[in-house]
Amino acid sequence: MKQIFPIDATCYERHRIHTQERNWAETNCYVDVWIELLHAWGFEPIAALPFTVGIDFEGDQWTFFKFPLSDLRELYGLDVNELALWRPIASHLDEQIERGNPVLIELDSYYLPDTMGTAYQREHVKTTVAAVQLDVANQRLGYFHGQGFYELSGDDFVNVLRTNGVSHP
Repeated sequence: MKQIFPIDATCYERHRIHTQERNWAETNCYVDVWIELLHAWGFEPIAALPFTVGIDFEGDQWTFFKFPLSDLRELYGLDVNELALWRPIASHLDEQIERGNPVLIELDSYYLPDTMGTAYQREHVKTTVAAVQLDVANQRLGYFHGQGFYELSGDDFVNVLRTNGVSHP
């Protein structure tokens, strides 16, 4: 298995922002992924949250909030880049994880077991995850999503990464 962090989904301790004692239960999937990713690196994600006070109302909607990439670079020394996907997704994940680069990617919640009770095996909904562990031979993917760290395998692996060449809605 290629991995960036030697963590296990069965005993991963999420950041305190995501504990049951908090006052507000949800933020957004992109911010939640970054909170847990920074936490796994040993960084304090709260230091990068002041951007949330800059949210504004633009006539008919609130502005979408996400960590400014310049803040991630200045506070933590992280260089975030976008990838052009031109090969099978699993190939890109394999190479980037081997290089020590988490991959934030939008996947179909229909195949993400951590969405059991909402989208898993019910409806196709895109969501952002951070892939940090990959074992292509054993069809396993370790990823941050929402408020924690999870793993998927087997048919979910094949379908979410389309390793069988089948396109999904």
